[in-house]
Amino acid sequence: MNHETSHAQHGQQHSDHDAWQADCRHWHLEHRKARATLGLVQAHLDQHDAQVAEHEFLIGGHEHANQVQEALMAAAERGAATDASPDGDAFLAKVHGQQAERHLALRKQHLALMSHIRAIEKLMAEGT
Repeated sequence: MNHETSHAQHGQQHSDHDAWQADCRHWHLEHRKARATLGLVQAHLDQHDAQVAEHEFLIGGHEHANQVQEALMAAAERGAATDASPDGDAFLAKVHGQQAERHLALRKQHLALMSHIRAIEKLMAEGT
């Protein structure tokens, strides 16, 4: 191989190396941005999970209140004196309506979040 051919090859290799290094710098930047995005996704998922746990806790409290109201009504029907509130059923119905609205909102959030996560899972399974 002569000097000119060798010099041309080295020049091409140098150009390739510059391009490849530029690609690597760009990819590192994209990876950093992706990790930041994953952190935001994790935070969003954690926040949603906390909201679901709170909702579940409130549902349990509402169920307990219904059971107490049922027991008080049964006792009153047997003639026992109770401290049952005459507005208890109306209050429980109002709370139930609020919980139903909250549940629908959380379901909508959950479905949207999981749709995005499943799309990412699908991409990962495809090897991209």
